[in-house]
Amino acid sequence: MNWTDKSSVLLAIEQDPNNIKYVNEEFRDDKDVVISASMRIPELFQFASDRLKRDIGVIRILYKTSPDILDYVPLEIQEKFLPLLKGMSISSKNLISVIKYKSMNVIVDTDTLLYKQVNVFKKALDFAYDHISKSKVPSFHKVLYGTEIILTTKNRFLEKYDVGGPTIPGETVAFYWGYKIYFFTDSIFTVEMPGVTLIHELSHMFQLLYMTPKGNEEIDDLYEQAISQEPCKLTLLPKIGDPLSNIMEDGKWAWDVKYASDSEEYYLTRIENKMYFYTNKKGDQKFFPESFILRMVRCPSKYGATGYPDFFAEMCTAITINRMKPHLRLMVGAFLNIVKKNLK
Repeated sequence: MNWTDKSSVLLAIEQDPNNIKYVNEEFRDDKDVVISASMRIPELFQFASDRLKRDIGVIRILYKTSPDILDYVPLEIQEKFLPLLKGMSISSKNLISVIKYKSMNVIVDTDTLLYKQVNVFKKALDFAYDHISKSKVPSFHKVLYGTEIILTTKNRFLEKYDVGGPTIPGETVAFYWGYKIYFFTDSIFTVEMPGVTLIHELSHMFQLLYMTPKGNEEIDDLYEQAISQEPCKLTLLPKIGDPLSNIMEDGKWAWDVKYASDSEEYYLTRIENKMYFYTNKKGDQKFFPESFILRMVRCPSKYGATGYPDFFAEMCTAITINRMKPHLRLMVGAFLNIVKKNLK
C-alpha cells in the first residue's frame, strides 16, 4: 500500500472508509479523499483538516446526505445551515450568545452544541410556542413575551447559575428557576417529548408571574378535591374499551401489567364481580381485581403528590396540548374559571 499516492489512498478508502484515520495531513486536506470517506461514515469528517471543516462547498455536499455532519464543524459554520443559530456571536473560549426566537430570547451558554441537540431543541421550542399561542388557558400566551430560555448543561447550571435551588433529577430536560427556563442539552434525548416538558415549566412561570395569591389559594382547594379518593374511584376506574396503559403511572406500574402492555396493547372487554378482563388483538387475556387496579393509579397524577404548584402546571399543560387524563377532565371548567378570575 502506497500511502503517498492519491489513487492508492482513494482505493484504500473505498475498501474501508476508516482508513482515513491513517492518511497523512496532505490527504486529510484533500476534498476527494475526505468526501469519499465521510459520505459513507459521516463521523469520519472529524479527521478532515481544519480548512475542509470550514469549506462550505464540501460541507454542503455532505450535509445533503447526512445533516449530522454538522456535529464535526465549528459553530460559526453551523450557523450557515441552522436558522436557529443565525446572528450568534461566537467566542471559542466561552460560548455565550443571545438568539432572538420570535418573542423569546434564547441564551446559549455551553462549550459544545451538536446539530442533533439544536434540532431537538428547535422542535421543542416550535411545539411549545405554537401550542401556548393557541392555549385555552386565559393569558397563558403572556409567558411567550420576553422570556429567557438558557440552553446549557446540568454541570454548568450547577456551577454557574444554581444559588441553592432544588436538586435536579438526572432525566430533567427543562427546569424553571429564578424567572428563567433552563434547557439542558445533556438530557435532551432522555424524554420522549421535550416540548411538553417545556410547556410544563413555562406553566410554573405563568403561575408565579400572573396568578394572584387568592387564585393560588383556590387552586390549592381544587387540588385537594382532586386528590380525594371518592372522585378518584368514580373517574379513574376504567371503562369498557379503555386501554390497559390508561391506568398506569411512571414508576408505579406492577411488573406483570407493564409487561402485558409493552408487548401489545390490551383493552378492557369485560367487568365481572369486580374483576377487570383485558384482551389484545391476538385474543390473549389479562385480568385484575378492582383493588389491584386502584393501587396502580394515583390522584390526580404523577405530579399530584408534590402539591398544588405541580398540579397547576400539569393542568395548564394538559389543557394546552389537549391531552387531558380522564380523572382531570371534570375539573377543567373549574380550573379555567379560577385562572380567569384571578389574573394579576
